[in-house]
Parts: sequence; structure tokens; C-alpha cells
Amino acid sequence: MMGPPSLYCTRHRTISNNISSYRIASLLRSANKPRE
Repeated sequence: MMGPPSLYCTRHRTISNNISSYRIASLLRSANKPRE
């Protein structure tokens, strides 16, 4: 069985935040990269 719903929601939210922050970081990195 899974843990309490609140724990699952917190963990899921943390994973989503990590994914979104990673995507934002990659977008910024590609934007800051000098154009060829």
C-alpha cells in the first residue's frame, strides 16, 4: 500500500517541481548559448 495521500501529493509535487525547474534551466541554457 502507498503512504498517506498527503505524503504522496507532496512527493509528486516535488518531482513535478524538479522536472519543471530542469526544463526551465535547459531552456535558459539554450537561450544563453551564443548563436552559431
